[in-house]
Amino acid sequence: MKNISQFLCAGLFALIVATSTFAQKPVGVGPPPNNNPNLDDRSRQVDESRLRSAEMDSGANAENEKRLLAAIAFMKEDFTRIQVVRNDIARNLVEHKPLDYKLLSEQTAEINKRAGRLNVYMRAHASEDEKEASATELKDEEMISTLVKLCKLIDTLIEIQL
Repeated sequence: MKNISQFLCAGLFALIVATSTFAQKPVGVGPPPNNNPNLDDRSRQVDESRLRSAEMDSGANAENEKRLLAAIAFMKEDFTRIQVVRNDIARNLVEHKPLDYKLLSEQTAEINKRAGRLNVYMRAHASEDEKEASATELKDEEMISTLVKLCKLIDTLIEIQL
């Protein structure tokens, strides 16, 4: 029995030594170990650049949001002012006041300026088929009908926006 236990211990010891020997690779087999000191630095630089770009993107998004809110505020102001000027023109027409061409010129110029800005903000463009009407002398009746058309166009714009 003593011989059998010695034999088993010797076999077990041989098995342990053989397994550890087979687990080791011979020298020169496989890729060399990576001992590049710049690898850690490069990895850290890549991580830092990702963080910086994420910070810059969030800053750009905040700036874009501020610009958008400012544009909306300008659009509301222009839209409201167009309505006020339109109401002034309509009030003068309803009250049958004599036409003050200087005032009408200022009012329509303001409507045109603000409508142009709204056009830029909304990126809307008139079709190429439409052409600007040439400035012609209009009689009082024609001027009144033209102003009524302008007021109706502004009303249509108001209905669309609501």
